[in-house]
Amino acid sequence: MKDTLKQEQPIVYQILENEFQNNKKPHAFLIVGKNYDDLLYFLSQSILCDEPIACEVCSVCSRVKRNIYPDMIRLSGKETSIKKRDIEDIQAQMAKSSVEGKGKIYIIEEIQNSSKEAINSILKMVEEPLDNVYAIFTTSNIDRVLPTVISRCQVLKLNPNNKAAIERLYLENNFSEGDAYLLSQIFNDFVIVENFPNIIKEALNFIDDLFFKKDNLIINAQIGFINKYNKKEDVSLFLNILIVTLKELYRSSYTSKSKMVDVIDLNRRLMSIDRSIILNYIEILLDIEYQLESNVNMNLLMDKMMYQLLKMK
Repeated sequence: MKDTLKQEQPIVYQILENEFQNNKKPHAFLIVGKNYDDLLYFLSQSILCDEPIACEVCSVCSRVKRNIYPDMIRLSGKETSIKKRDIEDIQAQMAKSSVEGKGKIYIIEEIQNSSKEAINSILKMVEEPLDNVYAIFTTSNIDRVLPTVISRCQVLKLNPNNKAAIERLYLENNFSEGDAYLLSQIFNDFVIVENFPNIIKEALNFIDDLFFKKDNLIINAQIGFINKYNKKEDVSLFLNILIVTLKELYRSSYTSKSKMVDVIDLNRRLMSIDRSIILNYIEILLDIEYQLESNVNMNLLMDKMMYQLLKMK
């Protein structure tokens, strides 16, 4: 985790290293951004570990990582609003003696989703911190956090995830290497798409028909995708899967390498096809994807896409 933070969040890591090695632990931290779990664990470990920066191997660090450290409370505002009584419960727990005899930590995720009464209670806690009690807040929208809360926290702003980091997150969530790579090229963050397994299957079938069974393309696309999916986000995902797969197909035709098994298979079967046609397909799809954002009629747009792809020689 330490090496990952050093590589992907060097500024944040440097701030923590400077603070903790100089024994200047702020009583409150505010993490700004998404996909903050690695930092959340590492920060909690560093607060409690006997080493200046988390060793990640001791009993304390291990239990923090497994969410079984007794002096740590985690409250989430991701799904429901944080109420005053939630904060009062935290206050009561933090006022008790430490089980471990070390520091105590309370974590509030998405602090901006707090009621007015709750945020006032939080503000009082950070203005008058108890000895050896540390607060870690997270927010995906710092503009909605009270300036008075921000001013009392050490702010840690996460860099947006790069493609490699997003791919790693998908791999850690049990996606295949090919799917993790594909999704990291489509999204700028870790996103779980409910229909992804079905849509990628339809997209790959579409590409196979496009190259090898053009006479079946319209009817198969109607049966397989168009009649099943009419939400804008599903159509956008379908188009982006087509675009990324074709880009990877074109690139791998020169490198003979790809993380996507289906692309390797397609590349082998397309040995006799002029690769310039792949670029033409990509250009058409990019234009269709751009038009999709303009709230055009999706059925007409799909018809236009089919016409342009089929007339391409």
